[in-house]
Amino acid sequence: MSELKLFTFFCAGYQEINTPIIEVIIDRSLNFIGDITEYIGQHVYKDYPYDNPIFSGNKYYFGGTSADAFFDCLTDYLNLRNKNVMLCLKILSKSEGVTDKELFLFLNAIAIAMLSYDYDSRLKVYISKEILDIYLKESKRLLDLDTHDDDFVIY
Repeated sequence: MSELKLFTFFCAGYQEINTPIIEVIIDRSLNFIGDITEYIGQHVYKDYPYDNPIFSGNKYYFGGTSADAFFDCLTDYLNLRNKNVMLCLKILSKSEGVTDKELFLFLNAIAIAMLSYDYDSRLKVYISKEILDIYLKESKRLLDLDTHDDDFVIY
C-alpha cells in the first residue's frame, strides 16, 4: 500500500525540529467535529491535564463544536502553555458525520492562527488531498455566496 501524500497547510514544509512533538492524526474514525477537537485536547493535555484554562471540569476540552472556541483554545495553548513542545496535526480524512462546512471552519481557525501569529516553530499542519479539496471547494462556495456580478469589472 502506498503512503498517503500530505500537503503543508499554511506552514513551512520541512524544518529541523529539536523540540518534543505532540503528533495528532485525524481520520474518519472521529465521527463529529466535537470528537476531533476533544481528540486534540486529549493529546495536548495528556501530560498536563490541569493546564486547561477554559473548563477545569472537562480537562480535555479544546473547543467542542465551535470554531471560535477551538481557535481560542489553540491560540491559548500555543501562546501560554508548553512553549517547548510542537503540535503537529495530520488530517488524513473525515467521517460522514463531519460536514464540509464544519471542516472548513476548523481549518480556517487553524489558518487564521497560522497567519496571525508566529507559530511556525510551534504548529505544523498537514492535510491530505481529500481534505485540501474540501477546503478549496468550501472556500469557493462561500466566496460565490458573497460575490455579485456587479463586483467585477468587465473589459
